[in-house]
Amino acid sequence: MFTNNDFDINELTNIKLDTTSNISSKFLMRGVKMFDETRHYLLKNNKLGKYALPSSALATYIYLHFYVNDVGLLPRDFKLSIISNTSGIAYTTVHTGFQALLESGMVREVFINGISIYEICNYARLNRTYKETTKQDIGKLSYFRIPNHLLDSKVLKQLVSHRDSKGILLLLDLCNTFTRKIGLENKNQIEKFITQRTMSYLKEKLGRNAKKVREYLNIIRLIFPFTASNTEVRKPNMGRLTRIKEYVEQIFITKFNVHISAECVIESQNKVLRQQEAHMRKEAKDRLKSLKLALSMKEDNDLIVAFKNEISTIAQFLKHTKDIKRFMTYTMTYALDELENFVKSGNKVSVLGAFMRAKFRESILSWRTKYIPDDSYSDMRHDLVLALTTNNIPVPDALKA
Repeated sequence: MFTNNDFDINELTNIKLDTTSNISSKFLMRGVKMFDETRHYLLKNNKLGKYALPSSALATYIYLHFYVNDVGLLPRDFKLSIISNTSGIAYTTVHTGFQALLESGMVREVFINGISIYEICNYARLNRTYKETTKQDIGKLSYFRIPNHLLDSKVLKQLVSHRDSKGILLLLDLCNTFTRKIGLENKNQIEKFITQRTMSYLKEKLGRNAKKVREYLNIIRLIFPFTASNTEVRKPNMGRLTRIKEYVEQIFITKFNVHISAECVIESQNKVLRQQEAHMRKEAKDRLKSLKLALSMKEDNDLIVAFKNEISTIAQFLKHTKDIKRFMTYTMTYALDELENFVKSGNKVSVLGAFMRAKFRESILSWRTKYIPDDSYSDMRHDLVLALTTNNIPVPDALKA
């Protein structure tokens, strides 16, 4: 479907992928973005002893990533009770963790147009596209995905109850590992994505004995199931047989195969479209921040839904990558320009989602006039209308004539 060779995947992501292979991964980690630089910082912070962030802070910090926007801002109506209700972690524990994040500078309070909201520090700096990075920063701004299934599994609740900061950090390490494996390896089944960890490695990272390691693996099994891949049989000391009642052999697991739950992964479809959506979403959040508009959770969601419903549904049927990028970029820019002019004229937007939806519809006619020559419009319009009607999608008024 996407045949234009001008498209470079690296310009829409800050993971520089290997472009020597034309085979893209069939699957995608379904989750939110967290940055590898931040993960390394948390690993160093964990070595500070009594000054390290507690497990409550680590869990709260992870959960914040499910609600933050592309420039690191939380919705203006965000409350810690949302995390508590979602995770099952006591509100007082979440509040304690959040206070630790504020004191450590991981999160800060900012004011937008007089409204107090919270921001994950350095998120906007790290969340850069490939084109936005400098040469010295290329390769340093990589991210990984935290699976959405973590919200449903209550794994973090159990780790916090055990005050297991090292266990939470190891969980992030596995998220990082599988994000890369799924993105860069072409497998036809989720079960074939496997990495390995030795018992000695796990004991070192977690700082506990084999029994405690197995207890930890039992907690995270809903996200990352571990299965024994190598075992060792140890026989009793023959010189001590007279002091024991029977001959007992012990089986030790020395190495594990690590898998990822199918609940954490989805099939990768319309990769170009999805990446351009992310690019446009970030552009929108940057512009809204510059306009000093602090969005609620509903407004943030309505904006995303409006763009997908009005623009992405059409873009998916464009044949060339260049056309997809141009169409999605132009329509979003048009709508944001209209919003900026409206706000700077002293007007107040009553319902942001409805306003943007109307502007997205207007933008289609403007795009058609500016970019589609009359001699080629008929064929493109015919193909789009046919694709939309075949898939029972309403045809926009701008494409009816």
